[in-house]
Amino acid sequence: MIGSSAKIVNRFGAVCDTDTTNDNVSTAWTMIAGNGFLQYAQAGFIRWYGSPDYFFAQDNDGGAPRTTFGVALANYGETHQYWDQWSAGCNCVQEVVDVTIFQSTPYNPRTAWTQPFSNQWLGEVKYTASDMPGNSTEGWTTYTLMQVQLAANSLWTNTLPVIGYVNNNPARWSHDTVVGHPAPVGNAYDLWTLP
Repeated sequence: MIGSSAKIVNRFGAVCDTDTTNDNVSTAWTMIAGNGFLQYAQAGFIRWYGSPDYFFAQDNDGGAPRTTFGVALANYGETHQYWDQWSAGCNCVQEVVDVTIFQSTPYNPRTAWTQPFSNQWLGEVKYTASDMPGNSTEGWTTYTLMQVQLAANSLWTNTLPVIGYVNNNPARWSHDTVVGHPAPVGNAYDLWTLP
């Protein structure tokens, strides 16, 4: 696999109020990752203390991450497509929100990263006191149309690899398992903060 994609419903994620820096985040994204240390390209939405949610893209080749932020999302509950797609034209992974390329890796992940690659669809926070985006009151953060891009021919497919699930704090956050649905939903799963 050389790319990941999904439509994600944007939901609010409260962050703890003791850290007012931009490092205190709640985010959800799609990612293609190498098997080495800090090798990834991702696109999604993110918020930090006192901010709305913003579109973002980020990649890393084992050093400092490169990040591009977009405009603030107008409303919670919006659905957008987030892509990390291989492009033979630039020998790079393009990090895309809907149809806008936010940034492209300045290197060729096929040669710069350690294989095998992994596809990831995740939520992330810095502190366990923070909320994952989504909750039972406002709605879950729902991923639909989950797809992977095949390395052999760059085509997209709904046939996903074996999915592994990681939850560092099941007392605070939860998720369901990926379920295949007919179009237009496709592969789907949810994550959220527990009440």
